[in-house]
Amino acid sequence: MERKDLEQYKEKLSLLSEKEETLRKKYLQDLSLGNINGPLVGYASIDRPWLRHYDVLADASNINMSMYQLLYKYNKDNLNAVAMRYFDFPITYKKYLSDIKKEALALKGLGVKEKDIVLLVLPNVPECRSLIYACNMIGAVVYPINPMLSQMDLGKIINENNVKTMFMYEGFYEKYNSVAKDVSNVVITNGSESVPKWASVVNNLLAKINHKAKEKIVYDDRFMNWHDFLKKRVKDNIKPYYVPNEKAVLLGTSGTTGTPKSVWFTNENANAMVIQHELGDMNFAKGDVFLDILIQSISYGFAVAHYCSVLGVESVLIPQMVSDIYPLLEKYKPSHLTAGPIHYNVYAKVCRENNMAPLYGKNMVSGG
Repeated sequence: MERKDLEQYKEKLSLLSEKEETLRKKYLQDLSLGNINGPLVGYASIDRPWLRHYDVLADASNINMSMYQLLYKYNKDNLNAVAMRYFDFPITYKKYLSDIKKEALALKGLGVKEKDIVLLVLPNVPECRSLIYACNMIGAVVYPINPMLSQMDLGKIINENNVKTMFMYEGFYEKYNSVAKDVSNVVITNGSESVPKWASVVNNLLAKINHKAKEKIVYDDRFMNWHDFLKKRVKDNIKPYYVPNEKAVLLGTSGTTGTPKSVWFTNENANAMVIQHELGDMNFAKGDVFLDILIQSISYGFAVAHYCSVLGVESVLIPQMVSDIYPLLEKYKPSHLTAGPIHYNVYAKVCRENNMAPLYGKNMVSGG
């Protein structure tokens, strides 16, 4: 099939009704399983051979909504449960959902609109998770950034996407403040805003996450701290934004070329991952503990944040970069862990050299 014909065919497929799309999935599934004979295009993105593994007639109603709407639907009656644990301080769903709404109102106060791209240059802190849903609630596109990105690459992302709002961890200020010169609103967080001052765990929290920038932060009309950001809240009743198949999240990847490039996720993409974990055989259950050592700027780090948040799985957030996970497994005894090959290599070495028994939960997954 010529490229021009292929693009025209894709355009026709995009116009199918929901009922027609379901019937097409069933047709493709039968082709893949050999139940019927018929032509295939030869492109996996169109032929979708993976449908042989799915119930294509299953109810998709929980996929066809925004990420925020799915989070709220699953947890509006789960408010006292713990959504996240951050330096041993529990953050309930009541606080989580409240923070999301406050941040959404503040984003509107900054002038953030539907389809605007908002950058998150943040480690694995609670504010990164809540901001993803706050942006989603008002229809803005969220773009978590890997803090190992060069100044030049971040500047390119800012310019190419006409970024007007970004959130930056205090410890990254020295590296990135110069390339943020064209950004209208830069909100600085020190990673402790989600934890109340009176909590005893706060006493050494800032030292633990090594937050201080060497260069003094200059606050002005563009650079503001977290508390000044929240003061921007408008008095408004927000109706959660949702338009089918619109872009909701941008993530960077360099997996095939070594050059950073952006990949879009729709709400439906993200929610499908949640439903897959809910209905699959990984045995996710409310109250399970997930040891979260990943950042949301990588796709499976973002996926972990979303499906744990929706499914009522308690996430233990680790904001520091760690390689030895054995002490964390020993302390938190998680039901689930997703990590990179380096973590498991160090884990196996620690167990072997110290003659220690491996620690397991329900699922230990490797990616990257």
